[in-house]
Amino acid sequence: EASTLADGRRAVVCGFGLNLAHHPDLPGYATTSLAGLGYSVPVERAFEALGASFAQLFARWSGTAFGAIRDDWIARAAGLGDEIRIRFETEERRGRFIGLDESGHLMLEHADGTREAISAGDVFFNADPSPS
Repeated sequence: EASTLADGRRAVVCGFGLNLAHHPDLPGYATTSLAGLGYSVPVERAFEALGASFAQLFARWSGTAFGAIRDDWIARAAGLGDEIRIRFETEERRGRFIGLDESGHLMLEHADGTREAISAGDVFFNADPSPS
């Protein structure tokens, strides 16, 4: 998520989950953890590795146009073209994940062909396209 602060500076918040030892049991959704795949990764080591990777990517992002990072991300994106479900605090949306826009928002294509830019929400892949 990105926004402009009152003093004009830009702020970015990046959030994601990494299941190291446990994972949620969500009926109808495939979830796992690294431990469930046979890996034992201490929290400290995972945090160090993620921090180092983030620092490298942040340095790249700070020195280049977002388009190059967007292109790299899309080339590796899981679920591109698939049906997804996005859960917000009080509602959810379903549609086809069609990529990122020029600002980095997730692009969702609804059944009627309209497109929506999503800036934040919990994304679930392998979503049943019918409403729950």
